[in-house]
Amino acid sequence: MSFLACRVFEAGESVAPRLVRMEPSELSLGNVVLRVHWSGINYKDALAVTGRGKILKRFPLNAGIDAAGSVESSDDPRFREGDAVVVNGMGLGESHDGGFAERLRVPGDWIVPLPKGLTLRESMILGSGTIQSPGTRRSSAKPPSWLSPRPMPFTTTASPARKRGSSDDATLPAASMPALSGKRLRIFPRPVTASASL
Repeated sequence: MSFLACRVFEAGESVAPRLVRMEPSELSLGNVVLRVHWSGINYKDALAVTGRGKILKRFPLNAGIDAAGSVESSDDPRFREGDAVVVNGMGLGESHDGGFAERLRVPGDWIVPLPKGLTLRESMILGSGTIQSPGTRRSSAKPPSWLSPRPMPFTTTASPARKRGSSDDATLPAASMPALSGKRLRIFPRPVTASASL
């Protein structure tokens, strides 16, 4: 079953990111296949797809240093179909196909079960620094206290409430979280053609 991916190709001295249709057999090696629901756009990702930083170690490669999704298939007994999981770091989007794709294949040792109290989306809003990589994870990972219940308070000059002239801290629902955490992208929220260019 083919899927869409933001794949970065070498183009002389630069890089060329393209939205392409791939087959699962083209993905980097691993024993767990994930259906990616969300991935954050991080500074490192921007450097990778623009070629402004020497982030990618091989070409072609799917960009994206993190991903949140569900297990589609697994040869690792720790993970079953449908499990909600997060993957970040570990060379993802650098030397191993990353999270800017509808599917991702990684070794089971790279996967972190979704922490209780977080949705897949929230895990990517919080970003890679909050969800610890397998080598450093704690067994009692908890979401930050400000994440729930909603609405959540925060202060930022970019918040919609500030633009409306409010002098108080903004209190906005979780849907407004990108104003706080930077831009986050739901990967492929609607059908696109394989010939689309990024």
